Amino acid sequence: MKIFIIAIAIAIATMASEPSIFPHAEQDSLFGGQWIPGKEPSVRARCRPHEALTHEVYGFLPYWEYGGYLPSRFDLLSRIAYFNVTLDGSGNVSTAHDWPTTTLIDAAHASGCKVDLCVAVFNSSTIASIVNNPANRTHASHTICEQMALGADGVNIDFETPS
Repeated sequence: MKIFIIAIAIAIATMASEPSIFPHAEQDSLFGGQWIPGKEPSVRARCRPHEALTHEVYGFLPYWEYGGYLPSRFDLLSRIAYFNVTLDGSGNVSTAHDWPTTTLIDAAHASGCKVDLCVAVFNSSTIASIVNNPANRTHASHTICEQMALGADGVNIDFETPS
């Protein structure tokens, strides 16, 4: 069932209209790997119970920020997405960007925050290879499920610049 849902999500993502600006691809190219390493702040005790949130609050933590930053207020988030794992055209992981990040997963879960893995592809030919080839699409779905099994509670699929 997970594979079917992921395959549908991939197909829908590629049919979405193309925006004129692709912010995640732009941020990845501008800041990818360029964080300033610092001391990770300790995770503070929850200041208010996670259960008191009245809305879904979704955050993104890009891999280039993770090395020097760990959110200290997971209790104010419903979910956080670790951005990102990338796939090649065959559906294999091409770059894991330190996934799984057990420090993040453990700290988020301790505060009741779920962790989603963001799977991103920013190349239209790679997206086409995954989406248009049934074997590659199936393999990508299996790969995503395998990566989720390493500690993610969900997945966020970010395919930008589809053809």
